[in-house]
Amino acid sequence: MQNEYDLMLDEINTLQRRRSGNILFAVSTGLTNSLPHDAIERFNEQSTTGAHVEITRDLVDYDCESNLYEKTCDFALLNDPIDHTMFSSLPILKDRMHLVVKSDCPLAPKAMICASDLNGLTIACVTPGEFKTSKKNEPIIREAAPDAKFIYSTEMIAVLEAAMQGRAAALMPRPHATLFEKEGLVGIPVEELTWGFGVAWRTDRTLSPQDEEFLAFLKQYQKFYC
Repeated sequence: MQNEYDLMLDEINTLQRRRSGNILFAVSTGLTNSLPHDAIERFNEQSTTGAHVEITRDLVDYDCESNLYEKTCDFALLNDPIDHTMFSSLPILKDRMHLVVKSDCPLAPKAMICASDLNGLTIACVTPGEFKTSKKNEPIIREAAPDAKFIYSTEMIAVLEAAMQGRAAALMPRPHATLFEKEGLVGIPVEELTWGFGVAWRTDRTLSPQDEEFLAFLKQYQKFYC
């Protein structure tokens, strides 16, 4: 009886969503800046299906996943890996993590480095509890560079500050790594350490015309560096 009741509510919600066209979009912290600042506003203005996307406040990856799982949002923009069995996903960006170092660092002239090149370095990065990609990449670093040391922060700006102050090399995505290249810093891609993000939704969600239009809109921003 409980299952039938839940299915009935899902069907009601689906019908309401199709009629209203409203889409609740949870975005992991920092990923809002990965799209043009007016992208969602333009989509809402130009939608031909009556779709209207509302972005919920920025949350860490795990909170976005919980909201998606609990159906308090319709879609979520999440850092990789998106590996929950209840989620379908569309990749938006695939790239390598960048190591940000001072321009006089021996690694700075290289076009690309390997994870083993991090051995012996002190590395600043966002804690795995805030950034799913750190959880994925940290074991790779520990195996390839066993003498590397880690400084953790909950904010990407603090990671960058550690590199600017010369306290550590900073491990971060390309958009952050290239922000301060004129400040005596260099961002170098690390071959084995990948990063990316995508839009996710529940596999049991019946996609409405508004949903399909929104996914097609996001697909135009796909970019794959690796």
